[in-house]
Amino acid sequence: MLRGWANKDVAEELNLTEQAVANHKHQFLAGLRGSIRKQELPEEVFPELYQSET
Repeated sequence: MLRGWANKDVAEELNLTEQAVANHKHQFLAGLRGSIRKQELPEEVFPELYQSET
């Protein structure tokens, strides 16, 4: 439902601050990356997981 939405739009829809949306999104993605890394798949499967995070 929210795919492609800007943090601002999600924040308005959920009555949250943009910062709260950004924090939730960051935590979710970090957890997802960690879960995928634990699978010890070859780098070729998800090369973006092995790129430095900024």
